[in-house]
This record gives sequence, structure tokens and C-alpha cells, in this order.
Amino acid sequence: MKYLIIASNKLEATIGNKLADQLSIQDIRSEIEKLQLPIQFREVKRKLKAFDPDLLIVVGPNKLNAKLFSYAKRQGIRNCYYDLSFSKKLNGGKPDLTLLTLPQNQESEFEHYIGNPILDLVKDYEFEEDFSLDDHAVNIALILEEKLNQSAIKKINSIIKESPKSNFHISTGDGDKNRNKITKLPNVTFYADKTFDLLKQCNLAITSSDQSNLEAVFLNCPQIIIKGQESKFSFFKKPRKASVVNSIAGKQVVKELQTTTEIKQEMDLILNDQQYCATMLDEYQEIKNKIGHERASKKAAQIIVDFLESSSS
Repeated sequence: MKYLIIASNKLEATIGNKLADQLSIQDIRSEIEKLQLPIQFREVKRKLKAFDPDLLIVVGPNKLNAKLFSYAKRQGIRNCYYDLSFSKKLNGGKPDLTLLTLPQNQESEFEHYIGNPILDLVKDYEFEEDFSLDDHAVNIALILEEKLNQSAIKKINSIIKESPKSNFHISTGDGDKNRNKITKLPNVTFYADKTFDLLKQCNLAITSSDQSNLEAVFLNCPQIIIKGQESKFSFFKKPRKASVVNSIAGKQVVKELQTTTEIKQEMDLILNDQQYCATMLDEYQEIKNKIGHERASKKAAQIIVDFLESSSS
């Protein structure tokens, strides 16, 4: 079979590569090609016509989903949505097959829960043996999404300034836009792509995205979720979406906080109340049990191969 895998960012491309590896194992005659957005839609159409895949696989949500699925169907190409949106719904389009990554999502004949691919990344990560933080210091990881809003940046800087005895560790990736906005103080250190190493060793993490929420859970790092500022105007307000961690748990396991005062109070609780911290880690285990321990990429590949075989017969 021929597969075209489309991804939009570094995370999606990494997960797409893992899926491709498994497809090549389970379908030994497979031909696999990949595209990474952003590229013009006409370039995607050209690729689909030239390669003529048996299955188009779109990893994660992007603005082209609806167009991609509609165009592929018109060309007689079956399509699959690998849902990495965690707590968001697919924005348009009706794929032939959907791979779900949240355990509470409803499965159906063409919607299958495969486990969570972030867990695969953690399991496969090779931790640096020589990487270590000061065991005698309070180490706090700041795992922030690339485009953090100005309100959240302001809170982070305030917390850093008010916590001179704590060491703050920030992992930055390619194109990270936060580095130049974070206060440069002696207790702040930047690292290149060391998120997992930091979460494994830090006493606490401050996170801002569903991806980092899950990473902290899988690496047993107590965390606080920083929320952006709500609009002051009632007609702009939308119901708050629970973080992916609390959504899976069905209750509040991790505090989702907005003000600097609230965040500081929660930091003190996690760092100084052992029972409070232990309770959070116990709840993490319940979340991990719900997610399961299957290899998402392996299960995804098997479902895809079975789907193509059954729809071809």
C-alpha cells in the first residue's frame, strides 16, 4: 500500500515518523512519503496526484483538514485523521478513519482509541546520563508553549523575580519565541530540547499546554497549569476548557491558575506539603491507568492496515 503522511509541526512530524516506521513493519511492501506544512494547498494536490496514495494520513489539526479530506475523497483516496488535538474537536472534514488519543473519546466503527503517542515519546527517549541539576536546590521547570501570550509571560517573569531562591529551568526548541521575553536572572537557565530531562529531575513544573500537561504526568513531575487572562468583556468570554489531565481524570487533579498570587501559593503547597504532592502523584497513576500502556504507533499501524484490507475486499 502507498501512504502519504502530512504533519504541521515538529511534534506531529515526530509522531508521523513513528507511525511510518510501524507501517513499514506491518506492511512490508508499503511505500511511504511525507509532507510537512505549511505549504500551499496546490502543492499538496500536486503531491496527491503524482503519488496517488491508497491512504492519506493527516497528523494533528490544521486549517487544511477539511480541504484535504474533501479533495482526497473526490480523487478516490481514502483518508485517516490521527487526532493529536487532545481536547479539541476536528475542525471540519469527515475522515474515513479516525485515530483517537484520549481514552474518554467515544469509539465507533471508524473511530479507534490507540493510546497516547506522547507516552511513546517518553518511553523511547534516551535520557542524558551526565545531565543533572543541583539536588540541594529547588528546581522548577517552565515548560511553555511556543506562542505564549503576553499575560502569561508577565506572570512567569513576576514569579521568577519573587522566587530568588528557586532555580528556573526552561527547555527551548527550534524557533522558540519565549526566550527573549523571559527575565534573564542568575536563577534562570535555558536548555536546548531538554524537556524530558528537566521534568524527570525538577521538583515542580509550570506548564501551559495539553502536551506539556501530559509530559509532566508521564514523568511524575508535580505541576501547575498557568492560564491566560480572560477578556474583561462578557461578550468575549467563553466557557473555560479543562486541561487534558483534568479532563481525563474527570476532576481537578492539577490546579489551573490565572493570578501570580494563586500560582505562588500552589508552588508553596507542592514544594512544602509532602502529602499534598503525594496525592497529586497518586492521581497521576490513575490517569496513566486510564490512558493505558499500549504503543500508540504500533496499534495505529495495525488499525490502518486492517482498515485498508477490509475496505479493499
